Amino acid sequence: MRRELWWATAVILLAGCGGSSSDPASCDTFTKGLNDYNAKVAPCVGSTVPFQQSACTNALSNSSCSSADKQKFADFGSCLSTVPTCTDPNFSTAVSTCTTKLTGLSTGCGGG
Repeated sequence: MRRELWWATAVILLAGCGGSSSDPASCDTFTKGLNDYNAKVAPCVGSTVPFQQSACTNALSNSSCSSADKQKFADFGSCLSTVPTCTDPNFSTAVSTCTTKLTGLSTGCGGG
């Protein structure tokens, strides 16, 4: 599960160059979700590093991500905020469900 989340983080940080502007609301939700996730995995992995919203804003400012792509990142963040703690037996299933929110990202935004 951690691999998928780091992939999602990498996608937004390494999104292709372009000229669209960032969407602060998408980055707010995405950042909150990643930081909520970090807090929920901390009991199982120890300390985690907080995700900085500026990384999201900078990545989207220099990307070819569409409005639909940005909504997918926001949906992913919202979903991560709802997953249970890592000690819950439903944790892995909940995280897997969240990763599906990133399905269909455009090629210019790191999709395949």
